[in-house]
Amino acid sequence: MSSLSATQLPLTGAAGTILFSAVAVLLAAAGVTVFLKSRSTKRSLRA
Repeated sequence: MSSLSATQLPLTGAAGTILFSAVAVLLAAAGVTVFLKSRSTKRSLRA
């Protein structure tokens, strides 16, 4: 009888989860960038 430790468990879906997280981080960064650029554009148009 073999006992499974946490390091021997299969990493089912691990690659998909990492890819999904990376895409989410990139989308969040793009959203912040667009928000900051639009804010600075509005500020310069008012001045």
